[in-house]
Amino acid sequence: MHIVLQATLPICLLCISLLLSISPAFGQSTPNLCYTRQQDTQQQIAQCRALLTWSAENQPNIGNTSQADTALKLAELYTNSSQFEQASQFLITLQQNQNMLSSEQQIQLLRRQGILAYRQGQRPQALRLFNQAVQAARSNEKPLLLAITLSDAGTAHLAMTHYAEAIDHYRQSLALKEQYQATASSRAVTLNNIGSVFRKLADWSEAEHYISQAAKLYQQDNHSDQANHSLEELALVYLQQNNSDKAIAILQQTLAYFQSTANPHAELRVTLLLADVALNQSNMAAAASVLQQAEQLDLQLGASDQSVMLKLQLGRLLQQQGHYQQAEAMLSQGQQLAAAQQATAIRLRLLQALVENAVAFSQWQSALQYQQQLTNTQLEQYQYNFAEALAQQRSQLEYEQQQKAIGLLHKDNEIKTLKISVQRNQFFVLLSVSCLVLLLLVLLWYWQQRKRQLARQQLEAKLAWHARQFADLGASHSSLKAAFGQLNLAIMIFNNKQQLIFINDACCRLFDLPASAFNGLLLSNFIPPQNDRFWQLWNNDEPVEQEYLQQQSLQLAQQHYQLNFSVTMLTREEPLTLLVLSDPQQPANLPYSALMPQASFSQMLVDLLLSCLAAWENSTNSSRIELAEQSGIWRVSIDDGRIRTRSLDRYLSVKTLPKHPRWREVLRTAHFVLAQCNLPAATQQQLASKLDSVTAYIKAQSLL
Repeated sequence: MHIVLQATLPICLLCISLLLSISPAFGQSTPNLCYTRQQDTQQQIAQCRALLTWSAENQPNIGNTSQADTALKLAELYTNSSQFEQASQFLITLQQNQNMLSSEQQIQLLRRQGILAYRQGQRPQALRLFNQAVQAARSNEKPLLLAITLSDAGTAHLAMTHYAEAIDHYRQSLALKEQYQATASSRAVTLNNIGSVFRKLADWSEAEHYISQAAKLYQQDNHSDQANHSLEELALVYLQQNNSDKAIAILQQTLAYFQSTANPHAELRVTLLLADVALNQSNMAAAASVLQQAEQLDLQLGASDQSVMLKLQLGRLLQQQGHYQQAEAMLSQGQQLAAAQQATAIRLRLLQALVENAVAFSQWQSALQYQQQLTNTQLEQYQYNFAEALAQQRSQLEYEQQQKAIGLLHKDNEIKTLKISVQRNQFFVLLSVSCLVLLLLVLLWYWQQRKRQLARQQLEAKLAWHARQFADLGASHSSLKAAFGQLNLAIMIFNNKQQLIFINDACCRLFDLPASAFNGLLLSNFIPPQNDRFWQLWNNDEPVEQEYLQQQSLQLAQQHYQLNFSVTMLTREEPLTLLVLSDPQQPANLPYSALMPQASFSQMLVDLLLSCLAAWENSTNSSRIELAEQSGIWRVSIDDGRIRTRSLDRYLSVKTLPKHPRWREVLRTAHFVLAQCNLPAATQQQLASKLDSVTAYIKAQSLL
């Protein structure tokens, strides 16, 4: 079951939010209004700024530990509100006055610097600062601070997809929190983070274990918002374990909570999750009802990050309802919105939905185009991820080189004595890094080529499967090749629409042209419209047996040919016209009777078609002419200004039934009516029963 993982609140961001909300003033004894979390952020900032003294250059003066606590709080508030320049200003001031900070404040300074770097996307730098904070907390024997800094480092590792390191840091943090009796919500943060890592690793049992524990602790500590976010993520884990009942129950519970707390954004997110579950279960009524609520919430909120997900689910609903064009339009709108929001993950899902929508309605050209867009977007994302990983490695290398340079500046005497050795070491380091980068590039190239090959194979397999399904009731190229491919006569076969569907090797040798040179040719290119006798028989759907046309002129590939034609209509899986070409000196003579299968029909076949026509007329209030035109199964002709369906009419009576009836066209007609018409249950059951009877009869007669 496909789960909407992107729709939930990322637990790592929840972790950062909670970490940012922890007050840095662990040793503070006097409460202060600027630390009151219930206040608005701007009010807190104003209260904190009022506690500080300022220089003429509008720089804060840090004269004691209380002012340092206030500056740390301001850095936290500015970071939370994405005012990074102001946060950096206070952190630089604290760094300059580091000698007057307590050990706890120095650890908090490193944490705040790391969190600011994390929020600005500088993950390697953030990880280095967090590791420094871990070392400082461990050396100063501050167990609760050590637990928090370990959690910080785990979050940085998680963001950099270092899952093993992230789990190790989180478990160390959890052990310290349990040993020193941290609050239930603090332990819940770490439990939830561990569960989030296991969910990314698709270890659903472990993820369920940790996230459910986190939800219980949040409830125990009266943190209902965080508890419901954890429950929301737990529902996704249940869905991955195919436990839809538990997942739906949890989602409905969280939806009721967010409705009661007037949180429309979270309500919309959970509503879209419920819609996704309903669509995966093909419960269109429930999906339509839930998506109607989601549309109302989206209108209330305006454009948001959930609007793209709403477009995706609406498109999927329209597809399941059989509205190809509306589904394509809705999904295309969502793709444009996702591109504008730079939401690559949901854009990939929208492209995949467009591919599935086109495949579901046999729009193969559109499916191929959307698949190509999907593959290109995936490739761009892989390239971006690789570039980001490379940038992180480069940043790490630059940092290490900077640290080396700083160490060398303090050891001038050692540099003079070891200069040659250091240069040699640097050369080998650069050479090793170059080799590593080259190896990574080669591996990435191979990986991308492999991914492209797999994607191409999957697409080709899908297209081939659907092509086989479509061709099952039509003329099979393999059967035509088996029947005519090895003959030495030059043979062309045309379908009911005059389109060339088969040409054998002998024909290619006759013209000395490849098979691709005949693409797009019609029967009328070989038999001119002036041949009234042949076309009158063809248009009236009357049998033509070895109609011999001598000295026919043909212009093909800028070459002029004078050939003899022998034309015969075959009744195989569908009506076919067989054209045998030969030089005037070598007239063709093909034993057609040995190649044409014999078939028989009964009153059941006529009764089935009559029932189809009755169901069509009652359902659509239109005639059999519209049925023939819309289905494309039966030929429609104009005679004396009137539209007629001679082929179909011959199948409405046993007396007029052809000697070799085209039973596949009758079966196609029944399938078309059942698929396209909104029939009463009784009519639908009756028609399906007759269809099953005819199919069983044909199988019994070995006609399939």
